[in-house]
Amino acid sequence: MSTAYLIQTYHLPEQALRLATTIRAGSPDAVIVVSHDRDAATGVHPGLGDVADTVMMGRGGRGDFATIERYLSCLDWLGDLDRRPDWVVNITGQDYPVRPLADIEAEMASANAGAFLEFFPAMDPFCRWGRHEARDRYLFRYKWLRRSVPARWQKALRPVLVINRVQPYVRMTMAYGLAIGRRVRPAPFDRDLACYGGSFYGALSGGATQVVTSMVAERPELVEHFRHTVVPEEAFLQTLLAGSEIAVRNTSRRFYDFRGSVAGSPKVLTDADFDRVVTSDAWFARKFDPNVDAAVLDRLDALLLE
Repeated sequence: MSTAYLIQTYHLPEQALRLATTIRAGSPDAVIVVSHDRDAATGVHPGLGDVADTVMMGRGGRGDFATIERYLSCLDWLGDLDRRPDWVVNITGQDYPVRPLADIEAEMASANAGAFLEFFPAMDPFCRWGRHEARDRYLFRYKWLRRSVPARWQKALRPVLVINRVQPYVRMTMAYGLAIGRRVRPAPFDRDLACYGGSFYGALSGGATQVVTSMVAERPELVEHFRHTVVPEEAFLQTLLAGSEIAVRNTSRRFYDFRGSVAGSPKVLTDADFDRVVTSDAWFARKFDPNVDAAVLDRLDALLLE
């Protein structure tokens, strides 16, 4: 079985190199693709090109289509290989494996599933996002006015957000910048293609990635719709796959801790989190930062090398 690891990075170049090196050591025949934010303040580590099979530069950003765009570019690159990987694992530069890669790959190979990906009906008013979140994100066409909003602006504009609850036609968001959206009718979701949500990060079999690339080619209006939504990466893959013939295992096999989350980002894991991370059923955990705590990565390396 062949596996590709897609690593999306934007900072901490030494951490990205360490992650790629760990993957190479644990899975010598794996294909490692690094997609780096071309607008990031830091570039890639000069040694990364010696470990990864390719380093691609793409438009970065959170909350818009950039993350998906980079992902699809990586799938296109993998599709041009002589042999397509059997599985594609999507991680960030601040993820780290918490189980030996041989064990992870063996589990994927033996699984009666075509994908490991969290999903749930996004428009269900009783889903964990609540009644309004998915509708506000995915039934409106947004235009970004600013990619960052100063704190004083956020404070001043917060009362204006009441417009989101008093009428059904316009939405305003400051989640990842300042954007204004207008209601799209009809939205591209129906019985055959319901909108699903979930974490962007998971593992897709070769068959699942072919469904994604085929749908992208066959449904350009759907891609164009998601291109103008907010946080499309938390619905795009799920919407394409959950209603397809692919058997999707409803788990991403990731460990996150969102307690005290800031701007939708999980807490930095430290050595104090080691035991609960490695005793979970996760394959990867996020997020790690050696500038905060390198000891936990050292302990994980010892576990993985065992």
